Amino acid sequence: MSRHTYCRASDLPKLVGLWQHEVLDESREAHIRLLRKIECALRAERRRGQSGSWTYNLARHDQLLTAYREERRAWLRRGRS
Repeated sequence: MSRHTYCRASDLPKLVGLWQHEVLDESREAHIRLLRKIECALRAERRRGQSGSWTYNLARHDQLLTAYREERRAWLRRGRS
């Protein structure tokens, strides 16, 4: 289990290269784009790990996974309301 506490405003810009206004955009379309960006970054990090690349970063992989899970939860909660 991750010990990292997810903070959207500070984590997403460094993890997936977003501008602050993109992080603050709470529209459905922006949330879908955000989830796709995180998924793409997560796949890329996973590929680096599986290939044994020296650029693989376990901490980044963990942070991406945490961000994806939290954003996915937020998306699912949003759909229920």
